[in-house]
Amino acid sequence: MKCAYHPEVDAVGSCVNCGKMICTECTVPLGGKSYCEACAGEVFAKKQEELVGTKSWLTALLFSIFLGWLAVDRFYLGYVGLGILKLLLTILLGVGAIWWLIDIILIATDSLKDAKGQPLRHGAY
Repeated sequence: MKCAYHPEVDAVGSCVNCGKMICTECTVPLGGKSYCEACAGEVFAKKQEELVGTKSWLTALLFSIFLGWLAVDRFYLGYVGLGILKLLLTILLGVGAIWWLIDIILIATDSLKDAKGQPLRHGAY
């Protein structure tokens, strides 16, 4: 069998993701498995996304500072139930201001993760 990317070269195996036959030059080992270069890029990008969440730290902080009393920060981070509770406490009892301040501190110190447990993303990547 020939390599899917180099038809003149014999394949040494196949990509565990797409199944294409690959030669030694095209083989990218990741986690004890062999991938083609295209799939290795996709797998690496997916793993990076799992390590760092998709929610922006700066956006969460700005939501918390300016709209935290409406629980927009909690909704943005995926905590819908806590967002509703925070909003109700603010509207009905007027005690949401304490929670608002706590959330600002938690987000500013990078102590609060999104609802999936992923850390908030810093920077423009």
